[in-house]
Amino acid sequence: MGLAIGVAALVSVVALVWAAYANWYVARRDRGTGRMQEIQDYIRSGAITFMFEEAKHMAIAILAIGILLWILFYWEVAVAFWIGSIFSMTAGFIGMNAATLANAPTTQATRKSLRDGLRVAFSGGSVMGMGVAGLAIAGLVIVVALFRREFDPANLQIQTKYLFGIKSAGINFIKGALLVSAYSAGASLVALFDRVGGGIYTKAADMAADIVGKVEAHIPEDDPRNPATIADNVGDNVGDVGGLGADLLESFIGAIISVMVMFMYIFVGQHNPGIADLVAKLGLPNGIEPGQYWWLLLLPLLVVAAGTFASWLAVLYVRYSRSEDPQRTLMNGLVMAAGLTGVFTLIICWLSPANFNPFFEVLLGLAAGVAIGRLSEYYTSYKYKPTRELAEMNQAGPGVGVAGGLAVGMLSTFWPVLVIA
Repeated sequence: MGLAIGVAALVSVVALVWAAYANWYVARRDRGTGRMQEIQDYIRSGAITFMFEEAKHMAIAILAIGILLWILFYWEVAVAFWIGSIFSMTAGFIGMNAATLANAPTTQATRKSLRDGLRVAFSGGSVMGMGVAGLAIAGLVIVVALFRREFDPANLQIQTKYLFGIKSAGINFIKGALLVSAYSAGASLVALFDRVGGGIYTKAADMAADIVGKVEAHIPEDDPRNPATIADNVGDNVGDVGGLGADLLESFIGAIISVMVMFMYIFVGQHNPGIADLVAKLGLPNGIEPGQYWWLLLLPLLVVAAGTFASWLAVLYVRYSRSEDPQRTLMNGLVMAAGLTGVFTLIICWLSPANFNPFFEVLLGLAAGVAIGRLSEYYTSYKYKPTRELAEMNQAGPGVGVAGGLAVGMLSTFWPVLVIA
């Protein structure tokens, strides 16, 4: 248990250190002309103001729900919930902060070369990417280490809690599973606030900018002379960047804890004939012994940590690539991250007491991810047939272009769905 937690903690530190470095790198880049800096400062101050104002309202709900969980269940559940909330808020803020730092430097760098622009933009994006992964893993490590006793195989048992003492309102649960679920729930609540709240702000500002600018004043869209355009860009940062950071953290955590929760229930009920057959498919025909328990419980955390480390190596490749083709560089980085994740997962499964079935499942997921990325590139890149044909259709008029775009869009969703299925 100690080694697995240590490896995961080390990877989270690497990810967070890189996020801090990338943020520092972007912050010290040339911000361009005085006008560019002025607009950037307007957007940045507006985004920070919104995030802090939103955080004040979120804090009230988070505190109240945590206290309710304390009353209904245990104080540990409330603490895990608060940890998830704090880490999710942090993920959203650092992503938004990096985005508002990187906008003007990216524009200025692109004036020199496309490669320089990609380097600055990708560095800004990697702040949230590595920050989300690092925070998600770190938070889960803290919860497991802080409440280690509740995850110990000797203490795993299904408990019953009657809400407000009502016999008909009983809930059966394993306390360890409830703790990681509360951690995920905290992250989910913040993601809801950030994504929906930021989205409403974004759309309101977008509509205001369009109505006042294009309809009334006849100012082009996204023109800085329209004050509502600044609010629109603020909304893009708080909703599409800050909200996305919290949303991704919640999804990231959910993918890990769902496997951990199922495994704890499998361990408790492994003597059930149906569950025993499932355990046997993992290469454990004699059941799960206490010595094997920790390996299997933390297997999803180790796989995700391996994927995060592989992604960091791919980030380094893209960041320091000398290629002038950003599309190819990014796609090569995706393939590299997937390939390294597969290799690391193979090693983890080889060291674990289970067989290689988890590796094959991860491999299928990686292949599906790369395939969907390739398909998305094929249907949206100017290099390939669908986009070129659509450009030709638009020469016949907007109606033909809309119909052609709708057809291509529908077709582009078919293959990814087939890959997932």
